[in-house]
Amino acid sequence: DIDKTEIEWRSAFTRFDTEDKERLEAMSGSFERIADGLVDEFYDHLQSHSEAVEVLDSSSKSVEALKRTQREYLMDLGRGEYGQTYFDRRARVGKIHDMLDLGPKMYLGAYAIYYEGVADAIATDIESKFSGDDTTSEAVEEALERFVSTLKLMNLDQQIAMDTYIDSYSKQIE
Repeated sequence: DIDKTEIEWRSAFTRFDTEDKERLEAMSGSFERIADGLVDEFYDHLQSHSEAVEVLDSSSKSVEALKRTQREYLMDLGRGEYGQTYFDRRARVGKIHDMLDLGPKMYLGAYAIYYEGVADAIATDIESKFSGDDTTSEAVEEALERFVSTLKLMNLDQQIAMDTYIDSYSKQIE
């Protein structure tokens, strides 16, 4: 039930505005450049953890099909279209993950792979824009490393909060 009003509220609340949309759309080539390798890294990571393998095995889709879906997700990030259709797809994915019993710790935790991959792509893009300037490259690398470390910790916080919410709601329902 994420309608236009809800999308607008969430976007305003997270400060996701026109400039963000334009930045992401300008990065479409970056998402395309990294998609295949990053999706492979994402699934290699998932398949190295037994809990994630159990969830993957419970899916009716093969890993290759899931990889195609993940590639499309990354491409969607740079398409500049973040309206009803985008949110409907995200909600559908959430429902599927719920049906597969993929909890917040895995769903949110796996984003750490994407944080690193996208941050690396941004660094590469910025460094190529300022090619030959070693100081800029070092500064960009340091800034993105700090940002990714912060995102990872915030992601862990989100996992715990979501698990707590779900546990609380489950107890209320019981």
